[in-house]
Amino acid sequence: MRKAWHEIQEKVGRQAVNTKGKLADARPLSVVGQTVTIGFDPEFEDEATLFGSGRERLALEHGISGCLGRAVKAHVVVGDAGFEDALTEECASEAASDSTAEPRRKDWTKDEAVKRALDVLDGSIIDVRD
Repeated sequence: MRKAWHEIQEKVGRQAVNTKGKLADARPLSVVGQTVTIGFDPEFEDEATLFGSGRERLALEHGISGCLGRAVKAHVVVGDAGFEDALTEECASEAASDSTAEPRRKDWTKDEAVKRALDVLDGSIIDVRD
């Protein structure tokens, strides 16, 4: 689910205005049965309260349910010790993915359609995102 977190943020942001940015400060901590725990750093406690009930919470649950392929309930916590572990794991995985960015960029430059577009636009590939 951590790999799909960005996609979940996008879905929730489309369903409930102004929530996407607020979820940027959150991390999925655990999935136990039908309950998904989402952690917020204590610094962003105000943003966590937004997901306590109402349309924002329903949008969050719907986005997570779509990712997991089953109905779930979201449990939002602030200052959970697991938040730091989730953040550390995410930073480590981002660092690992950064080391593979160069080969992906080279792969795109070999694609004929990309070559033509770069030639027509007199451009270059700066960044490749998944």
